[in-house]
Amino acid sequence: LIGRMIGGLDPNLSVLSNASDLIISFSLILIFGFLAFILERAARLRGAEVSSRAVYYLRTDINNAISRQSFSYFDKTETGQLIARATSDVEESEQIFGMGLTLGLRSILQLGGVTIGFILFSIELSWLLSIAIGSSLLLSYYLAKKLKPVFLETRNSFGELTNTIRENIVGAQVVRMFNTQGKELQKFSKNNERFYKASVHSVKLNSFYMPSIYIIIGFMTVFTLLVGGIWVIEGVMDLATLITLQSFIATLGFPLVMLGQIMLMYVQADAALTRVRDVLESTPEVKDLPGATPI
Repeated sequence: LIGRMIGGLDPNLSVLSNASDLIISFSLILIFGFLAFILERAARLRGAEVSSRAVYYLRTDINNAISRQSFSYFDKTETGQLIARATSDVEESEQIFGMGLTLGLRSILQLGGVTIGFILFSIELSWLLSIAIGSSLLLSYYLAKKLKPVFLETRNSFGELTNTIRENIVGAQVVRMFNTQGKELQKFSKNNERFYKASVHSVKLNSFYMPSIYIIIGFMTVFTLLVGGIWVIEGVMDLATLITLQSFIATLGFPLVMLGQIMLMYVQADAALTRVRDVLESTPEVKDLPGATPI
């Protein structure tokens, strides 16, 4: 519609667009924008409900798993780690259930629409899409593979930090009685530094993705303007088609960025859920016999 509005003002056309055509196109843009607002709001509300429900059941399962463990399990597992897994690790997985699902579906639909539009308006330039989409997916896969152990280290170091704080709070009197504040401070500083380094490392790796996508989109924009401009001059393509293709390229930025971020979000949630699964899959050493009478 934007390409139609701008292209209709080309003085070289035999029939120029009048004010009524511009008003109709503008009205359609407003209508589609309002419909997009309604659908996106409904999707976000539904996604928030799904993610909250998933986290609710996940918290219930991990609480039940901790409650049924034998006493020996708590001798081998630090309490702070259990607290971190039941709270922050569960929260880390919430985004993939809500925002990840809604934005992922929106990105796939938007990417499909842009692909169809490119093929319909200029099949000759459609190969640019395959380069852009393929490059972004390969980059996402590479970063996800690199970030998975980093995210797992981040969650483990946060668990150690939580456990240290918990021990210092519960055993505050013992620490002061034996004058071991300096030792506990060194232990806290070590775990805090470990968590800091893991977090910074993940940010450094993640920072490569967004600029790379902008470079890909910029290359597509410049190349389409160059080739499309030459075709407009030669009469092979009209101005409306060129503007429409530029609108498609601008729209392409959102799904490419979101699909990459969702893949990284999935890796981060997978690292957190790996720690949660360790608790859920732990079996107590003392088991009830079949047909045992509940106490």
